[in-house]
Amino acid sequence: MGRVFVVEREGRSYRCKYCNTQLALFDDLASRAFHCRRGKAYLFNNAINISFGALEERMMLSGLHTVADIFCCTCGQIVGWKYEAAHEKSQKYKEGKYVLERGRIVDDIEFSTGFFIDSRSSCFPIQIFWIRHCLKSMVMDDTGSVRVVLLDFRDDYLTICTKIIGCYLVVKRIVLNM
Repeated sequence: MGRVFVVEREGRSYRCKYCNTQLALFDDLASRAFHCRRGKAYLFNNAINISFGALEERMMLSGLHTVADIFCCTCGQIVGWKYEAAHEKSQKYKEGKYVLERGRIVDDIEFSTGFFIDSRSSCFPIQIFWIRHCLKSMVMDDTGSVRVVLLDFRDDYLTICTKIIGCYLVVKRIVLNM
């Protein structure tokens, strides 16, 4: 086998859950309304850092398709499949697109392992660690104090810390209408 070259593209991305290799960009996401045997799946226009299995005819909920399983090129884990051909006219839009199983990928903002917030109080710095979907961004005010910290980001909501009062975090959950 030859040398594996991994491509790293700019922008928010989805990565292999097992080795953190970039697999697709958020901008290439076509649909979140797909399902697989193990749960949710996402349809992408493009995917990178993958290898292909053999073509096979597979009966799916939407009909018969010619597909190839796709694997992470770094760790070899199966991460989804590619639609090569759709046998029904209504499913032709899937041809050439990639499905990544949600349980096998992570959003790249899910990889932060911890962070510190200095509340600038007489107490102590607040340590928040091992939050699975933690720090995405911080908005600071003129004095350098933290204004907003995104703690949790999911498909349908985000959780933010809007204030720090003494040693307490004021947390809000915002439902996203996507």
